[in-house]
Amino acid sequence: AGVAAAAAAAAAASGGALKPIFFMHGFSLTPWQGTHHDWDNVTALVQQRYPSTLTFAVPLYEGLASTENMWTQARGVAKWIRARIAERPAAFADGYHFVGHSQGGLLIRTVLQLLDEHRVDTLVSLAGVQNGFFGDTALFGERFERLTATEATDLFYAPWLQSEFSVANYWKAQFVRDAYLHKNTFLPLVNSEVAHGDAARYKANVLKLNKLHAFVSPQDGTIKPWQTSLFGQYADGSLDKIVAMNATAIYQGDTFGLKTLTQRGALHLHTVADVRHAQWLNAAVFAEHVLDKLVAQP
Repeated sequence: AGVAAAAAAAAAASGGALKPIFFMHGFSLTPWQGTHHDWDNVTALVQQRYPSTLTFAVPLYEGLASTENMWTQARGVAKWIRARIAERPAAFADGYHFVGHSQGGLLIRTVLQLLDEHRVDTLVSLAGVQNGFFGDTALFGERFERLTATEATDLFYAPWLQSEFSVANYWKAQFVRDAYLHKNTFLPLVNSEVAHGDAARYKANVLKLNKLHAFVSPQDGTIKPWQTSLFGQYADGSLDKIVAMNATAIYQGDTFGLKTLTQRGALHLHTVADVRHAQWLNAAVFAEHVLDKLVAQP
């Protein structure tokens, strides 16, 4: 931490820029949240501290459109990022960073896995649904609010909802793991929990990262279970027992690179007390916990 703080102070004192940063917003059922404006305070902070830094808050799939199918969103965001890089390739030649919040943490990781040519230096996930979600259905609108999580599972795994609702794509019901693996058309593939033709490619693209930082607070209040943000999950067949990342099949099998990243010191899991879900978008919280992770280390 001392080295990181010193590097940040030196960069700020010199007026140097950080590598360009792409920010991905999360899920929302309202038009004024889950948009690129979620990042206004954070991008203002970056510009204040490092005035020459290029920042790009992705202006796609905003508000209600954030509920669209995750593959649709990932491919659309990948195309948008490619276009930004093509406009000024020299600015991105030395790499860039990805930062995502909530659903956006998983989405931006998926984008990275789709971009074979990427030069992402650091991926930062803030309360991201990295290993799925299974919990309070009232978060997702009136048509689901009376359903328990177990009642919602059959509905979320129906083909029509898999094709059109983002949350269904990362709904991870471990108590019916076989249904999750065979009916969920997104997360089991992104995590390579089932065999598929792109597994080696997705893993190779993750392993191009220099660093992956995943943040969450046990007091998040929204993400269920909160350990998903650190690649944990409910145990197979369980509704309440938590399994940490290093005991999961995705880690032990190194299905998309988590174990390899850990072994080379590139994966960093951060548990921070008393940060509510949306507070990761607060400039003060970002400055205290996240910003120095985007500063090049000596």
